[in-house]
Amino acid sequence: MLEAKDIEELLAKAGVLETLAELRLLRVGTEQDTVRAMRPIATKWNSVSTESASLLSSDSLLSSGTGSPAHIELLKKFLEASEMADPKHLQMFESKLREIDSSWIKLKASEKIEALTGGNPEEER
Repeated sequence: MLEAKDIEELLAKAGVLETLAELRLLRVGTEQDTVRAMRPIATKWNSVSTESASLLSSDSLLSSGTGSPAHIELLKKFLEASEMADPKHLQMFESKLREIDSSWIKLKASEKIEALTGGNPEEER
């Protein structure tokens, strides 16, 4: 079963915030600098994509419903981001990384609320 620690490990490997910081620096460089700097980023995100796909396919998460929908959505966002890790899609990639970061923060906050209240935070709305 997919757990939060699986997502945490993937987030650590991806280095979402670090990648966002690197992308900010690329804005001032030349196109050639951007292409050169994106190679290792793209390589890292291809690896993250492979791991995301592996987690999604393990135990047939998508069809069995054994994983949290929020965790599954985050894994899908990792896959989408890896497709955008290209200098031609730099703005979309950066936007997707922000989306991943935001989703993770919302998920962690939701889990804390659930732990504190002993219930489903979605039901309390």
